[in-house]
Amino acid sequence: MITVLVGIVKSVLVIIILASFLEILLPEGSLKPFVRFTVGLFVLISILNPLLRVAFTHHNFEVGWWDEKTPPVAAIQEEGQKISKSLLQNSKSSMQEKIEQQISAVAVLVPGVEEVRTLADMDEQGKVTSLHLLIKPEQKNEGEGAGKRLKNLSGNNMLSRDEQNNLGKKVSQLVRNFYGLENTVIEVEFEGGK
Repeated sequence: MITVLVGIVKSVLVIIILASFLEILLPEGSLKPFVRFTVGLFVLISILNPLLRVAFTHHNFEVGWWDEKTPPVAAIQEEGQKISKSLLQNSKSSMQEKIEQQISAVAVLVPGVEEVRTLADMDEQGKVTSLHLLIKPEQKNEGEGAGKRLKNLSGNNMLSRDEQNNLGKKVSQLVRNFYGLENTVIEVEFEGGK
């Protein structure tokens, strides 16, 4: 017990000498109360640490945060790559959905088109590689252009092959020009067959 008290006295004396030297070096001002408070904390720790070690011999009160084990860097990098891949996949699918909606909205602007459903294929960089457009043409009355219409088995009017080709070219050209898809494969299909 005496060695503990001698150790405490030595530690307190060293701290007080260092604090006095530090106080001499510091100019008068608002910094001195903080220095005194910090020195008081060091004195308190230097007294309590040895006493706690004697009183509780079975417990270790020292904090060694520098000994804290961190997971290996490879595990952290692997987890980061998983998160990054997941974020990229989510953003890619969201971007693909938005581009499909935009292309459908632009394609409907072509006269003679009632509705367009778009399926887009995109590469890893988010560039559109191919498009599949399913076009539902506007329905005309029986009297209007009846000679150019064909009837399918269900009795609905359909566009002739030439009308489908012309409408498909107009839609694909508008989409190519609007989105800069010169080298992109655009497949056009009409409801009820190509």
